[in-house]
Amino acid sequence: MYYTELENELTFPQISPEKTIGDFLESKLNERVLKKYPEWDFPRVEPKIALAALQRDLDDSEQRLTEKREEAKSSKAQLDNEWKSLEEEGLKLRKTFCDFDKMIKENAEKTARATSKTKRLIISKANTDNAIKQTENDHNKLLKVKDEMEQQIRDHQIYESYLEVVSETNKGEFPTAQDVFNKFAILDEARNVVTKRLEHNIRALEETKDRMEQQLIDQSTVLIGLNNRVAALNDRFRAANAKCEKWEGVVRTAQVSLRDRLLDILSTRRVCWNLYLNMCRRRKTEPRIRKSDLEAQLWYIKRHLRLLGTTIRIADKMAADAEAVEKTKSRK
Repeated sequence: MYYTELENELTFPQISPEKTIGDFLESKLNERVLKKYPEWDFPRVEPKIALAALQRDLDDSEQRLTEKREEAKSSKAQLDNEWKSLEEEGLKLRKTFCDFDKMIKENAEKTARATSKTKRLIISKANTDNAIKQTENDHNKLLKVKDEMEQQIRDHQIYESYLEVVSETNKGEFPTAQDVFNKFAILDEARNVVTKRLEHNIRALEETKDRMEQQLIDQSTVLIGLNNRVAALNDRFRAANAKCEKWEGVVRTAQVSLRDRLLDILSTRRVCWNLYLNMCRRRKTEPRIRKSDLEAQLWYIKRHLRLLGTTIRIADKMAADAEAVEKTKSRK
C-alpha cells in the first residue's frame, strides 16, 4: 500500500526515453574533471588505447555500481528499520486513541447520568419545597383557626349559664356543666395530638430538605471533579496530537528520501535496459533477459564488452600480420 501511494505521488516528466538517457549519460560524464591538453600531448588514436579507455570506464562503472548496491542495501535496511519503528509507534498511537475515545465515551455517559440525576434531584427538591410550603400554609390556617376558636370561647363565656341550664335539662348526657367542658377538653387534646403530629411531619420534611441540599452539594462537587478530568484529558489529547504531527513530518521526510533513491535506481535500471536492447539490436539477437533482472543485464553488457575487446585485439593482430606480409612482399 505504501509503494502504491508512493507511485501515485511520483510524477515523471513527459519526455522521450532517449532524451532521458542522453541527459543522464551527459550528467554522469560532466561529473568527471576534464583536462585540456595541448595538441602535442593528445594520445594517438589507436584501437588499443580506446579499448583501454573503455575498459577503465567499465571498471569505474562496475566499482560505482558495487558502491551503489552496497549503499542501496544499507539504505533499504535503515528504511526498513525506520518504517518498522514508525509502524510500532502508529500502533501505539492508535491504541492510545482508542483508549482515549473509550474514556471519553465513558465520561460522557457518566456526565449524562450525573446530569440526569441532578435534574431529578432538582425536581424532587422543588416538589419537596412545594409540599413544605403547603404544610406551612395548612399550619398557619390551623393556628388561625385556633385563635379564632379561643376568641370565640372568650366571646361566648356569657353562655356558661346557658350550659348549666343545658346540663340541668340533660342530666343523662351532661350531668354537670363540667362534663360539657370535659367534652371540649377531649376535643382540644385531639387537636393538640394532631398539631404535634403535624409538627413532627414538618420537622421530617425539613430534615429531608437538608439531606436533599447536601446531596445536591455532593453532586456539584462530583461534577466539578469530572470537569477537571475532562480538561486534563483535553490537554493529553493536544499533546498526543502534537506528537502525531511530529511523526507525520518524519514519515514525509522518509518518503522524500525514499522517492529520490527510487528515482535514481529507476534511472539506472532504464539506462541498463536501453543499453542491453541496443546491444541485442546491433548483434541482431532477440532480447531474452527480463526487464526486471538488472544483474543479468549488467552481466550480459560486461560479457559483450569483453567479447568486443577480444574481437578488437584479434582484428589488430590480423591487421598487423597483414601489414607485415605486405612489407615482406614489397621487399621481395
